Amino acid sequence: MTAAVMYAVGDVRIEQVDKPEPGPGEVLLKIAYCGVCGSDLSRMFESGPHKLPLICGHEFSAYIAELGEGVTGFEIGELVTVPPMIPCFKCPPCVQGEFSLCEDYDYYGSRRNGAYAQYVAGPAHLLLKVPQDLDPRAAAMVDPAAVALHAIYRTKLRMGDRVAVMGGGGPIGLFSVQWAKLAGAGEVVAIDVSPDKARLALEAGADRATSSNEELEPLIGKGFDLVIETSGVPVVEDLAISITAR
Repeated sequence: MTAAVMYAVGDVRIEQVDKPEPGPGEVLLKIAYCGVCGSDLSRMFESGPHKLPLICGHEFSAYIAELGEGVTGFEIGELVTVPPMIPCFKCPPCVQGEFSLCEDYDYYGSRRNGAYAQYVAGPAHLLLKVPQDLDPRAAAMVDPAAVALHAIYRTKLRMGDRVAVMGGGGPIGLFSVQWAKLAGAGEVVAIDVSPDKARLALEAGADRATSSNEELEPLIGKGFDLVIETSGVPVVEDLAISITAR
């Protein structure tokens, strides 16, 4: 199969490699679409992964190509999406249901081969079924969409609240804009340093979008009821705090 194989930071080669074989309890997945996460870029061109060589890519949708021994409940050709993290289900956090704190997890595209390839194999019990008529490009975005939804769940968003989304034109920001609207926000203002990305936020459903402090100032009023910060940039975090209502 064809895959993008990383051998060192900045050394990614398109090569022919062996197609993986599913073990007991696993499935072989034929990749439909795979997103390019910011962590993929930093992993491939800046920080490096946990092991080398490695096939990156963790935001993906796929069609089931082969069922490993003992796998039931799935059919060949079925469209699925896959959470990238594979908890051990044995450590104390996992036993308590805190899978994101797993002490011995695996991860597609970081600790094990991912989806910048034609095929990937992995545990069947983590597959997420999706409507079979869903656009597989949308199915590949379930992971980043879930990140933004988790942020909304962590807030006390009320119907009619004024919401600002920092980095509102990036992938997580765009999903945050949409989730905030669906959750009942009265007004959603997207803030992004890029005018082009700010326009994308408007297309995603933001009521207003701004790319400069001058444009933002008259929109603040008495502050926003909720500010979602998606960039991780310290100066933006400071701005987020300053525009939040008391």
